[in-house]
Amino acid sequence: MDIEALAALIQQLDNANVAFTGGAPDGAVYFKLPGDEQPDDYRVLDFEAQHLVAAGISNLTAVTSHYEAIYNKDSRTAECYLIAAGAPEGMTAPKLWQHPQAEIFDNFKDMHTPADEEQSDESSGLYSFVTRVTRSAVGWRIAVTDGENEIEISPVSRALFALHPSLEQLPLSIKATGPELDATSAKDLLLGAGGDFLFNLNLSLGLDLQFKSRSIGRVTTRPRIASTSLAFPSFKYSRTSRELYWYASTASEFPLVQFLAYYQILEHNFYRFSRISSIRKARNLLRDPRFSTTNDQDLMGLVAAVEAPSSRKREIELLADTLEQCVDIGHLRSFLESEGGKSLTLRKQSLRGVKPIDTSSDNIFSSTASMVYALRNRIVHAKDYDDKGDIEALTPTSPDTLHIRPALELLQMLAQSAIIGSASPN
Repeated sequence: MDIEALAALIQQLDNANVAFTGGAPDGAVYFKLPGDEQPDDYRVLDFEAQHLVAAGISNLTAVTSHYEAIYNKDSRTAECYLIAAGAPEGMTAPKLWQHPQAEIFDNFKDMHTPADEEQSDESSGLYSFVTRVTRSAVGWRIAVTDGENEIEISPVSRALFALHPSLEQLPLSIKATGPELDATSAKDLLLGAGGDFLFNLNLSLGLDLQFKSRSIGRVTTRPRIASTSLAFPSFKYSRTSRELYWYASTASEFPLVQFLAYYQILEHNFYRFSRISSIRKARNLLRDPRFSTTNDQDLMGLVAAVEAPSSRKREIELLADTLEQCVDIGHLRSFLESEGGKSLTLRKQSLRGVKPIDTSSDNIFSSTASMVYALRNRIVHAKDYDDKGDIEALTPTSPDTLHIRPALELLQMLAQSAIIGSASPN
């Protein structure tokens, strides 16, 4: 354990009045940088602490809570991780260092070295390991400038890597630098002209490089120990619903995509559960001893109950029917009373344009449907509204996206209930 580096990092955090937890003997420190609104702390391991110490904690602020990015006021640089979306199988990165415009430094070296080659102290640690296993190169950069400010793509700095280490990440980043850039103007340049430059790379070179998103609202199935022994499946689940559920699980880094995938599971079962609801209503009418086949009003009520859902019901009504038929009311209320779900019932909602869920027995399903449908509309209808528009689009960088995790957890539970409720015996 690098005790000295860990102690130096803690000292810098203390001097900068940055609250932290951890330290020796755990070998990791947890903290937030100024400007970071994410609920999760950074976790810096002892052997990566030296890189933050070298950069100086007091120099670093979070550029945005939506991307893995920082601003260094000492170098006046905003930097964000990049990912290579859609890279061919077996490739972790386009080899930009082979582009004719790439600047190659004297210390250039391919870090994919034989396992038995001795590593120097300078190249030791997780950063060096990742550069080797991803076959990335260090000692190069591609830069463009407008004469004053500069946009650069090059290997990720060790300071940013220390804050966001991952064996799955490409050690590559985009940097925006300028002599007069403060945190705000550097962020604007990075996400503005920097994003435009990435789009141009896609058009001109076919490289799909993107800003690396932080895990905003990430929802994954919580591990649990089964109370019963494993057995051959006794129920057959809808294959379409099951595939959509897997798709949602793989989209955990993209919460808005994950939300829509879970919603599609409910949507896929609209007709099934709405038909069940219609049959139940029709059966109740026919059981009523006051029902008369010679009474036009009674017959119209029966016709309305069995009418095809697609021609008579709005989508929000189909959603409410689906929830009422497949979701256990006690299970739903228990979730909404839990630590993660109770925020959805508060009068003052973090998610704008969404009414709190009413947990009373009469309204809980329709109220839940209203909240889910309102969020779905904000994601799907990504339009620019004028002053009279009553829906503001929800995009990956909207402030509200930081608060979507409870709604995602709810929707995952509702999707699970729909899959279970629509299952048939094997």
